Amino acid sequence: MKTIKYLVFAALLFLSAGMSATAQENQQTNSEVKNITKAITANKNNLDAIKDQVKDFVKSNKKNPEALVGLGEAYLNIKDTANAAKYAQMAISRDKHYGNAYCLLGDIAVLKDDGGAAAMWYQNAKTMDPMNPKGYIRYASIYRGRSPEEALQSLEELKKVLPNYPAESEAAHFMYTARKFDKAVLYYSKADSTKLDEGRLREYALASYFTGNTAKSLGISKYGNSRSPRDPVFNRLTFYNSLAAKDYATATEYAEKLFNASDSAKIIERDYLNAGHAYMGLSNYAKAVEMYKQASQINANDNDIHKFLSNAYSSENDTEDALNEYNTYIKNKDNSTANDYMSLAEIYSSAANKALKPTDKIKYLQKADSVYMDIASKFPEYKAYGTYMRATVNSNMDPDFKKGLAKPFYEQLITIVEGHTTKGSNDDAYLKAAYYYLGAYYYTQGNKTDGNIYWKKLLDVDPENTTAKEALGIK
Repeated sequence: MKTIKYLVFAALLFLSAGMSATAQENQQTNSEVKNITKAITANKNNLDAIKDQVKDFVKSNKKNPEALVGLGEAYLNIKDTANAAKYAQMAISRDKHYGNAYCLLGDIAVLKDDGGAAAMWYQNAKTMDPMNPKGYIRYASIYRGRSPEEALQSLEELKKVLPNYPAESEAAHFMYTARKFDKAVLYYSKADSTKLDEGRLREYALASYFTGNTAKSLGISKYGNSRSPRDPVFNRLTFYNSLAAKDYATATEYAEKLFNASDSAKIIERDYLNAGHAYMGLSNYAKAVEMYKQASQINANDNDIHKFLSNAYSSENDTEDALNEYNTYIKNKDNSTANDYMSLAEIYSSAANKALKPTDKIKYLQKADSVYMDIASKFPEYKAYGTYMRATVNSNMDPDFKKGLAKPFYEQLITIVEGHTTKGSNDDAYLKAAYYYLGAYYYTQGNKTDGNIYWKKLLDVDPENTTAKEALGIK
C-alpha cells in the first residue's frame, strides 16, 4: 500500500487542473479557509492554542460543506487524520451529495495506506456527486499503478458525464506517472495541447522522447518554447531532439539557451556531452572540446569523454592531444576491444598521412604498426586482420619495395589464411594482397622465378588480374 500512497499524493500535485473550476476558485479565494489553514499549519505542535479560532470557524461555516472540507484538508496537511475525518463527516451530514467530502475521507485512507478504503470513498464520491470530476480522478489514481485499465475506465466514466472535461489529459498523466510512456503519448495525442498546462506539456514531450519518437517530441518541445522560452525542460528537449534529427545548428542554439537562458536549469553531464556532439556536427571542434571538458568536470570518471575528446582533437588536426586522450581512454578501460585498438591505429595512420616531415610520417606509421601487432596478438579472431594491416603499414613505409618491410607480414598472412579451417569473408582479399605484393617484390628484385610463383597464385584467386597476366606474359 505504500506504493499507492506515494503515487496518489504525487498525483495530488497535479490535480488542481482536474478540480471543478468553481471549487478551485472557492478554495483559492475563501479567505476564511486560507486563514484557518495557516493557523493550523503554524500551530501544528500546539493545536490547543487555536481551538477557539477553529470553534469560531466551524460555528460560522457549519452549513457550508466546502468550508468544512477545507478545514478537514488543513488538518490532513499536518497528518491529523482524526480531525480531518471529523470535519469530512460533518460536511457529509450537511450535504450527503458533496463529493469533495468523500474524497477527503479517501485521502485520509491513502495516508493510512488503506487502498481499499480509499477506493471505496472515491467511489462514493463518484456515486453521490457524479458531476464532480475529483472523485473519478482520485479513484483512477488509486488504480493507475496496479491496474491502469481500471484507472482508465474511471476516466472514461468521467468523460461520459462531462464530455468537455479534459479526461484524456488526466489519463495521459496517470500513464506517464506509471511509466507507461507509450500510453501517455496515446492519450496526450487525443488532448488539446493548447489547453495543457506546462507540467502536462512537459510530460507529453518527455513521454514522446522516452518512446523514441523524437520528431513528435520536437514539435511539442518547440511549442513549449513558444509558451515558456526559459523553461529548461523544453529547451533541453528541443536541443536533444534537434541533435537526433542531425539539425546541429538548432541543437547548439538550444544548448546555449539551456546553459544561459533557462530558469533554474540543473545542467548535467549529458547536456555537455550532447552539446559536444552537436558542435562536432557543425565541425566546430574547438567548441566541442570545450563542451566535452565541461562534461568531464561534472563526471571525471566517465572514460568515454577521453574518446570524444580524442575524436575532436583529431578532427582539428591536433594529433598529439588526440593520441594522449585516446591512449588514456584505452588505459582506463577495463576490457578494451579490438575496435578500440583499431581506432587508435587509425589516429596514428591519419597523423602519418597529414605529416609534413618524412620523419614524423615514419614515426606515426611505426606507432600504428605497434598497435596492429597488439591486435594480432591480443585478439586471436583478428590475427589475420592485424597481420594484414601490419603488412599495409610497412608497405607504406617502403613504397618502392627496396627494403621489403612488408614481406614477412604478407608471408605470415598467407600462412594464417591457409591454416583457416573455415574460410573467412576476407580471406580471398588477404591472399590477393599478399600474392600481389610478393609477386611485385620479387619482380623488383629481379627474381622472376619466385615472382612468377606468386603471380600464378594470384591468378588462382583472381583469374582476370591484368598485372599478373602481364607479368606471366599471358594475353
